[in-house]
Amino acid sequence: HLATKIRDNGSTNGMLINGNPTREGWLIAGDKVRLGDVLLRFQWMPEEEARYHSDVSDRIRAAESDHLTGLNTRAWIFERLPAVLANARRRDAPVSALLLDLDRFKAVNDTFGHLAGDAVLSRTAAAILQALGPRDHGVRYGGEEFLIVLPDADVETAAEVARSLRTLIAALDLSDTADGLTVTASIGV
Repeated sequence: HLATKIRDNGSTNGMLINGNPTREGWLIAGDKVRLGDVLLRFQWMPEEEARYHSDVSDRIRAAESDHLTGLNTRAWIFERLPAVLANARRRDAPVSALLLDLDRFKAVNDTFGHLAGDAVLSRTAAAILQALGPRDHGVRYGGEEFLIVLPDADVETAAEVARSLRTLIAALDLSDTADGLTVTASIGV
């Protein structure tokens, strides 16, 4: 039989294996592990099934993250935003959103080429990530449009984030991409 070792790293509620309190033990297929209120059954999975589940998880993560910017995709709005809003509603906390649009982006692509446009999008996303707090969310909403969701931020705080972000984007050094390339953004709160 295949077995794997499990250890309780000092949890408050402790751990039970098959109903017996323990700090450390070996699991074999069919063993039951209780962690607080959660009961788990340990089961080995055939290698091809494990690979399938891993591939599905990778595809889900890839679908949630924009390949160029590393930000969430638009799907995040439908899949995750409702939970963010429900959490804020439960806590009676504000949520603000910024809609950012790169100014005259078509001219960037037409004048400097699509590779330069991709560099602008990528560096804009880096600026967005730099401006975000740990609970904030950045989404690539469209081609050169971005949505920033700020849980716990009132309108005044969101406006400060928008001003900071506009400054960061205007200061982007794109000289290694193309001579004379600069970018600005318009942001609605």
